[in-house]
Amino acid sequence: MYTKNFVNPCPDWATALLNGFSQVLLQRNPLCGLCCLLAIVLTAPELIGGALLGALAGLLTAQRRGYDRADRQAGLYSYNGVLLGLLLSHALPWSALLPPLIIAAAGLSSMLVHQWLKRARPGLLPAYTAPFVLIGWVVLALSEPTSAVYTP
Repeated sequence: MYTKNFVNPCPDWATALLNGFSQVLLQRNPLCGLCCLLAIVLTAPELIGGALLGALAGLLTAQRRGYDRADRQAGLYSYNGVLLGLLLSHALPWSALLPPLIIAAAGLSSMLVHQWLKRARPGLLPAYTAPFVLIGWVVLALSEPTSAVYTP
C-alpha cells in the first residue's frame, strides 16, 4: 500500500518561517505558526508587514551566516524578528527608515540568539527572548515616541 508522507508538506523556507511564528507562542508547529500569522492578519493587519519582514530578516541572517539548519527550521532564529517587527511597526510611525530598522534589529537578534545557543549550558534555562527585549528597549529608548503608543 502506497502512503505519502504528509508530516511536513511545506517547503523548507515556509516551515522555518511558520515555526518562527509558532515559537512566539512557545510551540514548534507550522500549523500553530499559521494560526498566529492569521491572528495578526485578522486583528492587526497594519503590523503584518513588519512581522513578516522581521521573520525573513532573522531567518536569512541565520542562513547566510551558516547557522545550524535544524535550529533555523525550528524557528529559533526568526521569532525574535517577528516580535521586533511587531513592536517596531506598532511603536514607530511609518517612514522609509522603518523597514531597514526592522531588518537590522531582526538580523542582530538572530546573531545574539546564536551566541546564546553556543554558550548555553545544559540544565540552565536559556534566555531566548532576551535579544527581543534588549534590542526593543534600545530602539525605543533612542526613538521619539508616537502619540499612538504614548498618550498623555
